[in-house]
Amino acid sequence: MTITWKQVKEQLRKADAGKHDILVDPHSIKWLTSNEDFRVQASGEGPFDLSEWAASQLCSRLGIPVKYFRNCPPELKKMQVEFLVNARCEPDKCWRLRLKNHTIRGIVSGTYQPFDNKAIASVWEQVGQCDQFKYESLLDDTTFFLRTLMPNGADAVDRNGGILSGFYIRNSEVGRSGIWAGPIVYRLVCSNGLVVADERESFMYKRHIWIGEPAIAAMLNHAMTGSIDLSRKTAIAMEKARSIPIDLHVLVLKLDELELQERLKQQAVNSFLSEGHHNMFGMVNALTAAARELPPSERFGLEKAAGLILAEAA
Repeated sequence: MTITWKQVKEQLRKADAGKHDILVDPHSIKWLTSNEDFRVQASGEGPFDLSEWAASQLCSRLGIPVKYFRNCPPELKKMQVEFLVNARCEPDKCWRLRLKNHTIRGIVSGTYQPFDNKAIASVWEQVGQCDQFKYESLLDDTTFFLRTLMPNGADAVDRNGGILSGFYIRNSEVGRSGIWAGPIVYRLVCSNGLVVADERESFMYKRHIWIGEPAIAAMLNHAMTGSIDLSRKTAIAMEKARSIPIDLHVLVLKLDELELQERLKQQAVNSFLSEGHHNMFGMVNALTAAARELPPSERFGLEKAAGLILAEAA
């Protein structure tokens, strides 16, 4: 379902409630156990819970296997973290704890430069006429994935369900990714999206370090210009993909190659059979249909894999 720019901004405004950061020397953090929970106190604030993503970042910094850590009782977690912080963390290297209310949503380095989703929105407003586009906004605790869709630009509406050209902006406030932008196509009839594959990794990528709004605005403007042209070409390639026959066996082999969960494999198969498009278009459509069930970061990954399949067949 597409929404307006005003609705995108309202979504981001609500998501920002309760967010703040703490810059802290990891040696000064207090690791607490209470009521069978493992919690954190920093700079006199807290105690805070750890999100799953923040816990995985803590493990990565200390060299603890994530699955093992999740199965440890709180006291064992506390003992290991305290020992490894003292053994491995340099005293002059701060951590930035990214919080929302009573939860640590991310643990990043002290050199990490926040460029949050509201800053992305501010830059996008500087770049162009935001109200002339349609949007699909996917947002969770780790990832913001915004599709910007060109109005009145649907190609092959009758056969393909209305393909809109556009581009995406992707960001993470908690170190899951940098700032990305690139081309997408979007099928109106079913809300399937496809991240267009290109010889470049993306039209824009910037880590969260040495970031300034003017530079990001220039990069985003360049990405938008190139993305729209390529996404329109991809919309045409999707029509041509109907001439490439694909049967169920080929689809299942591709699903195994992508190492998807069984639930997603079944959803892709069901979509392929119900749509009745036994061709390359049908396979790509089945993958992007399964991707709709995923959180934003994983959805981006599967839609990009679908884009690579289409590009290889073109």
